Amino acid sequence: MSEKIEIERYDEIERLMMDLSSPGIHPGLGRVIRLLNIMGNPERSFPAVHVVGTNGKGSTSAMIEAALRSSGYSTALYTSPHLLHFGERLTLNGECVSPEDWRRSILRIFECVDEDPSLKEDRPTYFEIMTVCALALISDRSPDIAVIEAGMGGRLDATNVLGDVRLSVVTPIALDHSDFLGDTVEAVAEEKFAVVRDGGRAVFAGDGGGKLSRRFREICDSRGCIDVVADETIDIDLDNLSLSLSGTTVSLKREGETVDLGLSLLGRYQVDNARLAYLACDILREDFPRINKTDLLRGFSITKWPGRLEVLRKEPPLLLDGAHNPHGMSALVASLGDLVGSRSLGVVYTSMSDKDYTAVLGILSGRMSCRLYCTEIPDNERCAEAEKLVQAAKDMRWTAPPVAVTDPSEALDLASEECDIVLGCGSLYLLSWIYRNYVKP
Repeated sequence: MSEKIEIERYDEIERLMMDLSSPGIHPGLGRVIRLLNIMGNPERSFPAVHVVGTNGKGSTSAMIEAALRSSGYSTALYTSPHLLHFGERLTLNGECVSPEDWRRSILRIFECVDEDPSLKEDRPTYFEIMTVCALALISDRSPDIAVIEAGMGGRLDATNVLGDVRLSVVTPIALDHSDFLGDTVEAVAEEKFAVVRDGGRAVFAGDGGGKLSRRFREICDSRGCIDVVADETIDIDLDNLSLSLSGTTVSLKREGETVDLGLSLLGRYQVDNARLAYLACDILREDFPRINKTDLLRGFSITKWPGRLEVLRKEPPLLLDGAHNPHGMSALVASLGDLVGSRSLGVVYTSMSDKDYTAVLGILSGRMSCRLYCTEIPDNERCAEAEKLVQAAKDMRWTAPPVAVTDPSEALDLASEECDIVLGCGSLYLLSWIYRNYVKP
């Protein structure tokens, strides 16, 4: 079956899911819990790793799942958002769940919603429906362990209903989705740390020994939870860090032991994600003793995570990265210097209008020598206008005045003509559009 037909089938299932759900974001677990209760609580039938945070959730989740699968365990991986089709959001043993299986799960939920007066009046949201579908599909397959990535939140996220959480993993925390999570990093952290389970185990990426790490330990202590802070436990040997378009190599040091990592994923920030994933797997050994260093490292070396400093085209190089907030852009530019070197860089950029694109562009212009090509995503009402992005960027430092090219294909082509390396970033919606529509010459 051709890739195009497969994508169309997933698109049909997604439309079906959207027809069932209520529009928008409505925080709260009441609808999800009620629906899961009607369905017999599939969320309680499998052990899980719950991954929350602001940046790095997907990459960290993917590395943990790959290490578990390399160690011989059957796995499920639930992540968001998707890039090419929504089927990417749930894999079982590394393979996307089929559209037919998704359809069967959705139809089960249709029946449950239509037969319950409360749910029929207050329908679950798209993400809630998708999460319940995924949990039911995972339960049907009964994997040894599932790695579940939260959506935008923590405490009220639809994923925070899991009944057998073996480990809570918290990636770096920064401001994002302030309308729902709070307008300070501390407020966001409270929402994320709230997923820590009484008497459980939790690991946090850390913030350099700052107030977030201290608050994480306080919450874990109050709940009788065993806690580990990654950046206080394992050191990264920056002298042995190598970045190239082929991958990332680095050494981790812990209590006199050195572990050499070879990552298929690019970027300095992936080293931090790998450290967190390595610690998570080490903690999981207590319940999953087949995890060993050889299999773990093999899993890391084969992990794929599209849209995170991904090399979409080798010549001329076209990179894609989903950086869309200040924290993400800071992590991205920390790696670009090593990857770009003395070659000229063209950045094709767009943003959702509700994001802080002025701050994001300021970080990019302040740390990288590059040309800026502002574009738009066709038929996306949330997308900021290219001209507004140019206005926000015009007084910043660029190697040439920023230009507005509303058609993303034209923007990519122009950047490829004028620069040695092209980077597409600013929104995962842009990356999704490129995957689906851009002809890569």
